Amino acid sequence: MTTFSRELKVENQNRSTITSAEEDSKVSVIESIFAGIGSGLISIPKGVFSLGATLIDLGAGTNKAAEVERWFDDLTTLDEKAAATTAGKITELLINIGIPGGIGFKVGKTLARKALLSKRAGNYFRVGDEGGKELAKAAKKAAE
Repeated sequence: MTTFSRELKVENQNRSTITSAEEDSKVSVIESIFAGIGSGLISIPKGVFSLGATLIDLGAGTNKAAEVERWFDDLTTLDEKAAATTAGKITELLINIGIPGGIGFKVGKTLARKALLSKRAGNYFRVGDEGGKELAKAAKKAAE
Protein backbone atom coordinates (compact mmCIF):
# COMPACT_ATOMS: atom_id res chain seq x y z
CA MET A 1 0.00 0.00 0.00
CA THR A 2 1.42 3.37 -0.94
CA THR A 3 1.67 6.34 1.35
CA PHE A 4 -0.86 8.24 -0.74
CA SER A 5 -3.46 5.47 -0.49
CA ARG A 6 -2.93 5.20 3.29
CA GLU A 7 -3.45 8.96 3.69
CA LEU A 8 -6.55 8.79 1.50
CA LYS A 9 -7.93 5.90 3.58
CA VAL A 10 -7.35 7.79 6.86
CA GLU A 11 -8.96 10.90 5.39
CA ASN A 12 -12.03 8.89 4.30
CA GLN A 13 -12.28 7.31 7.77
CA ASN A 14 -12.18 10.72 9.45
CA ARG A 15 -14.80 12.04 7.07
CA SER A 16 -17.16 9.17 7.86
CA THR A 17 -16.85 9.32 11.67
CA ILE A 18 -16.69 13.05 12.35
CA THR A 19 -19.76 15.13 11.64
CA SER A 20 -19.55 18.71 10.43
CA ALA A 21 -20.85 19.93 13.80
CA GLU A 22 -18.00 18.08 15.54
CA GLU A 23 -15.44 19.59 13.16
CA ASP A 24 -16.63 23.11 14.05
CA SER A 25 -16.79 22.37 17.78
CA LYS A 26 -14.30 23.97 20.14
CA VAL A 27 -14.92 21.27 22.77
CA SER A 28 -12.36 18.48 22.82
CA VAL A 29 -13.39 14.83 22.91
CA ILE A 30 -11.95 14.34 26.41
CA GLU A 31 -13.76 17.42 27.71
CA SER A 32 -16.98 16.21 26.11
CA ILE A 33 -16.60 12.74 27.70
CA PHE A 34 -16.10 14.22 31.18
CA ALA A 35 -19.00 16.62 30.58
CA GLY A 36 -21.06 13.58 29.55
CA ILE A 37 -20.32 11.93 32.89
CA GLY A 38 -21.40 15.04 34.81
CA SER A 39 -24.43 15.66 32.62
CA GLY A 40 -25.53 12.03 32.93
CA LEU A 41 -25.26 12.20 36.71
CA ILE A 42 -27.28 15.43 36.81
CA SER A 43 -29.92 13.97 34.47
CA ILE A 44 -30.82 11.23 36.98
CA PRO A 45 -32.32 13.54 39.65
CA LYS A 46 -33.61 15.82 36.89
CA GLY A 47 -35.78 12.98 35.61
CA VAL A 48 -37.03 12.10 39.08
CA PHE A 49 -37.93 15.69 40.01
CA SER A 50 -39.45 16.36 36.58
CA LEU A 51 -41.70 13.32 36.96
CA GLY A 52 -42.81 14.46 40.40
CA ALA A 53 -43.48 17.99 39.16
CA THR A 54 -45.43 16.64 36.19
CA LEU A 55 -47.63 14.60 38.52
CA ILE A 56 -48.21 17.70 40.67
CA ASP A 57 -49.09 19.65 37.51
CA LEU A 58 -51.66 17.04 36.54
CA GLY A 59 -53.33 17.12 39.96
CA ALA A 60 -53.08 20.79 40.84
CA GLY A 61 -53.10 22.42 37.40
CA THR A 62 -49.78 24.23 37.98
CA ASN A 63 -46.75 24.64 35.71
CA LYS A 64 -44.02 23.40 38.05
CA ALA A 65 -42.57 20.85 35.61
CA ALA A 66 -41.42 23.59 33.24
CA GLU A 67 -39.81 25.46 36.14
CA VAL A 68 -37.97 22.33 37.28
CA GLU A 69 -36.74 21.63 33.74
CA ARG A 70 -35.58 25.24 33.35
CA TRP A 71 -33.75 25.15 36.70
CA PHE A 72 -31.84 21.99 35.75
CA ASP A 73 -31.09 23.36 32.27
CA ASP A 74 -29.63 26.55 33.76
CA LEU A 75 -27.63 24.64 36.39
CA THR A 76 -24.58 23.87 34.21
CA THR A 77 -23.40 23.88 30.62
CA LEU A 78 -22.28 20.27 30.84
CA ASP A 79 -25.11 19.04 28.62
CA GLU A 80 -24.03 21.34 25.76
CA LYS A 81 -20.41 20.22 26.09
CA ALA A 82 -21.48 16.57 26.19
CA ALA A 83 -23.59 17.06 23.05
CA ALA A 84 -20.62 18.56 21.18
CA THR A 85 -19.18 15.14 20.27
CA THR A 86 -20.55 11.67 19.71
CA ALA A 87 -18.31 10.31 22.48
CA GLY A 88 -19.84 12.77 24.94
CA LYS A 89 -23.38 11.84 23.89
CA ILE A 90 -22.64 8.13 24.31
CA THR A 91 -21.00 8.68 27.71
CA GLU A 92 -23.98 10.73 28.93
CA LEU A 93 -26.38 8.01 27.77
CA LEU A 94 -24.39 5.22 29.42
CA ILE A 95 -24.22 7.07 32.73
CA ASN A 96 -27.88 8.14 32.62
CA ILE A 97 -29.13 4.60 31.90
CA GLY A 98 -26.40 2.50 33.50
CA ILE A 99 -26.40 3.87 37.04
CA PRO A 100 -30.17 3.63 37.70
CA GLY A 101 -30.23 0.30 35.88
CA GLY A 102 -27.39 -1.02 38.01
CA ILE A 103 -29.07 0.14 41.21
CA GLY A 104 -32.37 -1.42 40.09
CA PHE A 105 -30.63 -4.69 39.27
CA LYS A 106 -28.94 -4.74 42.69
CA VAL A 107 -32.25 -4.07 44.51
CA GLY A 108 -34.02 -6.72 42.43
CA LYS A 109 -31.28 -9.24 43.16
CA THR A 110 -31.54 -8.56 46.89
CA LEU A 111 -35.34 -8.90 46.86
CA ALA A 112 -35.16 -12.14 44.87
CA ARG A 113 -32.59 -13.58 47.29
CA LYS A 114 -34.78 -12.69 50.29
CA ALA A 115 -37.84 -14.23 48.61
CA LEU A 116 -35.94 -17.48 47.92
CA LEU A 117 -34.65 -17.66 51.50
CA SER A 118 -38.18 -17.06 52.84
CA LYS A 119 -39.58 -19.77 50.60
CA ARG A 120 -36.93 -22.25 51.79
CA ALA A 121 -37.67 -21.34 55.42
CA GLY A 122 -41.41 -21.76 54.85
CA ASN A 123 -42.19 -18.11 55.59
CA TYR A 124 -43.09 -17.19 52.03
CA PHE A 125 -46.61 -15.79 51.57
CA ARG A 126 -48.90 -18.29 49.88
CA VAL A 127 -52.28 -17.68 48.39
CA GLY A 128 -54.15 -20.96 48.51
CA ASP A 129 -55.91 -23.21 50.97
CA GLU A 130 -53.44 -22.87 53.83
CA GLY A 131 -52.53 -19.24 53.17
CA GLY A 132 -56.17 -18.25 52.69
CA LYS A 133 -57.22 -19.91 55.94
CA GLU A 134 -54.50 -18.14 57.89
CA LEU A 135 -55.38 -14.83 56.30
CA ALA A 136 -59.08 -15.34 57.13
CA LYS A 137 -58.21 -16.16 60.75
CA ALA A 138 -56.07 -13.02 61.00
CA ALA A 139 -58.83 -10.86 59.51
CA LYS A 140 -61.43 -12.34 61.90
CA LYS A 141 -59.14 -11.74 64.85
CA ALA A 142 -58.48 -8.15 63.76
CA ALA A 143 -62.21 -7.51 63.42
CA GLU A 144 -62.85 -8.60 67.03
